[in-house]
Amino acid sequence: MAKFITPIYDRTSTDISTETSKAYFNVVDWVRIYGNAEILHSLIEYLLGIGVDFTEVESPTIYTINTSIGKINDLAENIENIRANCGLPAALGLVELFTSWTDGQSGQTPGYEDVNDWERDLSIIFANLANSVEYTVYCGVASAGQPRFYQHRWRQYAGWVPPSETPVRRPRTNNAICGSGIMRQNGFRRY
Repeated sequence: MAKFITPIYDRTSTDISTETSKAYFNVVDWVRIYGNAEILHSLIEYLLGIGVDFTEVESPTIYTINTSIGKINDLAENIENIRANCGLPAALGLVELFTSWTDGQSGQTPGYEDVNDWERDLSIIFANLANSVEYTVYCGVASAGQPRFYQHRWRQYAGWVPPSETPVRRPRTNNAICGSGIMRQNGFRRY
């Protein structure tokens, strides 16, 4: 697996006006951002056990840099999917990313602030990745208070609960459920 490369998210308008190296989005920036997103995608899927949508984009070279707006939208959407599924709270500084850029003379294209947001989100997620597992709440099967007669009727017709001649205590579920009443909390009902 590739190594996570420290993101650069301190671009300013001064960099643009003085045309420093941070003023240009080049192949090195693309490879760094895409590679970091790819690493985080794999780690989040592994650690959280969830599927995260990720669009594969070919690795650019000096001659084949992805300048189409569709590829830029794919890159931003990959980062947004990672942010949305990482399980970290927005209070850490994560921001929702815009993923519908348009091309053309009057089109809306990403600027240095947007690229800063992309890389800042990746940096925050990477720094707090271990905590994202702790923020995830795992629960069992949900119980949504159906009427008793409906539950009993369904069990009778389904055929998986044998009929009884006398009232007996049968487990309703082996997973914890919430609600009021001692009979509901311990997961048993008297038929």
